Amino acid sequence: MKANKQILILCEGITEYLYARSMQMELPRALQRSVSINVSQAKQQDPKSLVLEAIKKSAAAKKDRNSYDDVWLFLITTINLS
Repeated sequence: MKANKQILILCEGITEYLYARSMQMELPRALQRSVSINVSQAKQQDPKSLVLEAIKKSAAAKKDRNSYDDVWLFLITTINLS
């Protein structure tokens, strides 16, 4: 049984990556010790590719018996309402 909660944060761009890293560093020390957070920038920057990459990374981690408890996606998107 793993002691720490594992979280993957996959980021669309550099702004989201920097935000996730600063959020990670601001966690209280006790939480930093009990949660393992993997922050990574996506290879492609469109929402669909981001989701597909997250699925791939999650499956690979599960195969290595090091699965993520949560997967978060950080992205900025524009919705055309016209």
